[in-house]
Amino acid sequence: MPSLKTSVPHQLPQAEARVRIQQFLTELRAGAGASLTDLHETWTKTQGDASFKFMGFSFKARIDVRPTTVDFDLTFPLAGIPFKGKVESKIRETASQLLSRG
Repeated sequence: MPSLKTSVPHQLPQAEARVRIQQFLTELRAGAGASLTDLHETWTKTQGDASFKFMGFSFKARIDVRPTTVDFDLTFPLAGIPFKGKVESKIRETASQLLSRG
């Protein structure tokens, strides 16, 4: 399966960055409707693993909340290759907004 790795810088305390990412996943689960299903996540300290189905396709993600970055490693189906750039852009945009001070 193809993968996408990206990193988003932040200036938050590490614990706050993790909380914001977790809150986003909770909101995503609640508001995504039928296109996003089977969202599961587990966290060990500052590392999260998530799996979900989007429009019927299975995805897996590892999220590492580091002191100055949040690193994302997403594994997705071959059918998602044409959308890789758009997905990376959306992850970076959303995470940047989440992790901005304020």
